[in-house]
Amino acid sequence: TIWTKYFLRSRGRLMKEPPIFNEGPDCFIQQPLDETSEINSIKYGTEPLNEDTEVTGPMALYLYASIDQEDTNWRVTLSDVDESGLKRYVLTEDWLKASHRAIDEDKSEICCPWHPHTENESLVPGKVYDYVIALAPRSHVFKTGHRIEIDIASMDNTTGGLHICSSKTTLHKVHHDPEYASYLVLPIIPETQYHGCVGIRKDRGMLENGPEIRSRKRIR
Repeated sequence: TIWTKYFLRSRGRLMKEPPIFNEGPDCFIQQPLDETSEINSIKYGTEPLNEDTEVTGPMALYLYASIDQEDTNWRVTLSDVDESGLKRYVLTEDWLKASHRAIDEDKSEICCPWHPHTENESLVPGKVYDYVIALAPRSHVFKTGHRIEIDIASMDNTTGGLHICSSKTTLHKVHHDPEYASYLVLPIIPETQYHGCVGIRKDRGMLENGPEIRSRKRIR
């Protein structure tokens, strides 16, 4: 497995290259349900893939964000977008309450943060916090010409599993600059290459664009 980082960038881009300059945060506002039924979000997508790309295993969004209230929900959805850009196949989604962002480092693994959910830690409005939001493991092949896309919101409308937003209108800012570089980590499975009768497989368990793993199980 090659743990590969896709950085959130300006203009809704999802790229392997990290930000070099301060691109400024992206924003969305979510009103409470008693004011609107509209779900606002921000999407980030790759360019059309130039080869079939397999992902197998756990995934996670390492997010730097701020809000103007004391709490919110973060809902993250990973999708496969076809060549036309019109059809989306939702692969996996998950969510995290901002006040329950704490992680037990001893029990966490790469892309598998362990949130104990034992304490409610309110946020300071306007302060940038880092979140590790795990996505349920999946095995999927993104076909050539398709795009990888993530959607970040604060509520959903899933039947039987509604995660509602704050009771207050909340401004959400997603940061992606050199100091606060948000990124998605995917478990890419490399192809096996054969030379003659000898099968040569690329290294497994590597990190493609950054060698270090710091505390909170964030891949640097």
